[in-house]
Formats: sequence, structure tokens, C-alpha cells
Amino acid sequence: MRLLKITVAFLILVFYSCSKNQHAGSTLEKTAALSVDFDSLSVKTVQEQIKGRWRLRRITGGFGGPQVTHPVTHNPYIILSEDHLVMGNDSLGVFVDAPITWAPATQFGSGYVLSTPNDAVQLVPSGIRNDTLYLLQYAADGVTYHYTR
Repeated sequence: MRLLKITVAFLILVFYSCSKNQHAGSTLEKTAALSVDFDSLSVKTVQEQIKGRWRLRRITGGFGGPQVTHPVTHNPYIILSEDHLVMGNDSLGVFVDAPITWAPATQFGSGYVLSTPNDAVQLVPSGIRNDTLYLLQYAADGVTYHYTR
């Protein structure tokens, strides 16, 4: 009899918590995925849109074309502000911590290119699609970096 009471109490708790979680999830407001094309925007607007910390999820493109996917290991990240860039990962820590300058992208594509001193890093933010930031390597046959927050 005691085992039956404990079992019934357990089942009531399980069903109650399930119904409570379902109800709480249904009242949450859903936000739309952010999608912005940077080609026609001002440099200030682009800087505002990409500011913050991003995690690298995917690398595509390069000499083999856009269908080629490159491996991503050790949780790489990038932290962007209007005038500074930090890049790092779990293995090496911070490996780029430098000021950046912005200029119109005139050689490879359009938009703006952000560059570190001596052009060690040159990236063109092309846009945000479905909450994914696309940074293009500023080079012929460059790769595309796919970042999420």
C-alpha cells in the first residue's frame, strides 16, 4: 500500500511538472531570426550590427569553391567593436588582439573591409542571415566564415 502511494505521488509530480513546462514554453515570445544585407548600409550601421562576441561555426569556400567545407575545431571566437578585434580559441587562447580600420572594399566585392595593422586580418562583413554573421576573407578565392552569437 505504501509503495502504491509513493508511485501515485511520483506520477502526479511528473505530470504536473510536464504540464507546467509546456505551459511556460507556450507563453514565451518567439523572436524572428535576424537577416540583414550589409552592401547598401553605412559603415556605422555595419559596425553596430556586428558588435559583440561571435563563435565560429563553419568555414566554406576558398580555391575549391563555395561547396567546400573546412573543419572548425577548438571553439574559435571573434569579438568585434567599432575599432578593435579579438580572435581566439580554447586551445591557443587569444591570438589576435589588435585595433582595426575600416575602408571601402574596392578590390574583391563590395561593402567595407576591416583590417588589422599590416593587413594580417582582412575581413568583409557581407551580412547576417538567420542570425549567422558572414565574414568574407578579403582575397581572391577567399573563404567565408560563418559566426553565431
